[in-house]
Amino acid sequence: FVLFLFSLVLVRVAELQTVSPERYVAFGEQQRVRSIDLPAARGSILDRNGEDLALSVNQTTVYANPQAIADPIAAAAHLAPVLAMDQNDLVEKLSDDSELVYLVRQQPDELGEAVAELEIEGVHLMDEPARFEPSGDLARSVIGTVGVDNTGLSGIEHQYDEALTGTPGELTVERAPDGDTISSGEQHLTPAEQGDSLVLTLDRGMQFEAERALAQQVDATGALGGIAIVSRVGTGEVLAMANVAATQNDDGSRGPAVPSSNNRAVTAMFEPGSVNKVVT
Repeated sequence: FVLFLFSLVLVRVAELQTVSPERYVAFGEQQRVRSIDLPAARGSILDRNGEDLALSVNQTTVYANPQAIADPIAAAAHLAPVLAMDQNDLVEKLSDDSELVYLVRQQPDELGEAVAELEIEGVHLMDEPARFEPSGDLARSVIGTVGVDNTGLSGIEHQYDEALTGTPGELTVERAPDGDTISSGEQHLTPAEQGDSLVLTLDRGMQFEAERALAQQVDATGALGGIAIVSRVGTGEVLAMANVAATQNDDGSRGPAVPSSNNRAVTAMFEPGSVNKVVT
């Protein structure tokens, strides 16, 4: 009987090593090897003098592998006050069937440090680029906006999204069942590549002055908004493209004019007035 059992073991070992070893190797790798996408930074948007109008800066993103979290309720209780999130929402996220869920994205480094101090198994940090405009709302209607996934939603950010968007990287690591990285295991890093930068014909100083003067005049006349374009007629370069709109106070009265997100300079129709008389 013992010899019979030993024979069965030999047959099974032979099958595993000779008949279909690739299938079992692949199955084992699927359990151990994990790939993490590394987001790429968008290219910067610069004025004609090389001054930053929009750029990407790395921020901290907190994500979790629910499969590696033994007690979602306890983990949520510790994380909720740090992340300023509802504890029940966190429990739901940490109990998910997937292997990656985002908890918060593109947050200050101080928050990441506070999360790291908790040392919760299955909760990880990574750098993720976030979009910043150093000059605030300056030329906001021209530059446009991006979403949380760094995809251009409007303006120049949307029009040249393909050029500005970088190539994501990938980090492949081998993890133990408890979620820890195996130091001697498979590790491969493909760095992310930043997108191309874009230089506009806008002059930041002239853009600021155009928006300031336009907002001042709109307020003085009580207008709903205004448009101003400063161009170099010899080349057609646009040096400033200002769009401002009056705001509304809480009591319904008219508020001060501020830079608008709607680029009416290129989307709105208006009467040409005396400029068109030259045609006749």
